[in-house]
Amino acid sequence: MTGPATIGESCVDRYLPPIGLDTPGGNALNVAAGLAAAGLPTAHVGAVGEDDEGRFVLARAAEREIDTRHVAVLPGRTGLTAITVTPEGDRVFESEELGVSATFRPSDEAVEFLKTRSWVHATGPADIVDAVTAVAAGGVPVSYDVYHPPRIERLYELAPLLAVAFLSAPGGSAEAAELARDAVARGARAAVVSRGKDGCLMLADGVVVEQPAAPARVVDTLGAGDALIAGVVAAMLEGSEPAGALDCGARAAAAACGHIGAWSAI
Repeated sequence: MTGPATIGESCVDRYLPPIGLDTPGGNALNVAAGLAAAGLPTAHVGAVGEDDEGRFVLARAAEREIDTRHVAVLPGRTGLTAITVTPEGDRVFESEELGVSATFRPSDEAVEFLKTRSWVHATGPADIVDAVTAVAAGGVPVSYDVYHPPRIERLYELAPLLAVAFLSAPGGSAEAAELARDAVARGARAAVVSRGKDGCLMLADGVVVEQPAAPARVVDTLGAGDALIAGVVAAMLEGSEPAGALDCGARAAAAACGHIGAWSAI
């Protein structure tokens, strides 16, 4: 059985002084790194530019044994996000350039490759919608991340195809549960809503399961949401029920807060 894959953005996260550090990032690639860290043979489909940043991203992915055969190297710039971190550990996006990820469209070969995977997690630009549709039609479980700024319209378009819709809601549990119910009502088989420091919840088979945040030493919150997704997906691939999957996700998110950058050092 093949392992999971992700499709969507990859970039360089550039921490401004006083940290002054480049780390690999991008929502989809971060999830791939989390799945690989869970011991799953993981692939990523996306795009980087013909520049030093692109070579940096590919080299760091190779260190994690992420299959990047279907990452397109395109004329142009790799995505770049400038970041600062508050004394409390909250990451702040000072600027964001998507670079070649903004208009990336996977090749037919890449789509056929995704159809062979055990799970495909997607984020990102509108040009991946056709690929996600084709993969889901091939019987592969698909999840999609609706993050800030919310891509609600795209969620509504994709919901009938999704095994899990991933969302976020910083408000109360009632608001989060309503968001999950809306996603499921529109066709998603399950929905997971991250609530940051207040934990997360999952709606599946008509039942809402809530999970508190795991204890964490917060150094940098960048990538915590992506780590939660990777933990949930990895656990579901192992056959976990919602409570167990959320527990894995919460622990992965807490671990991600304990270091600078979305990926921990090897």
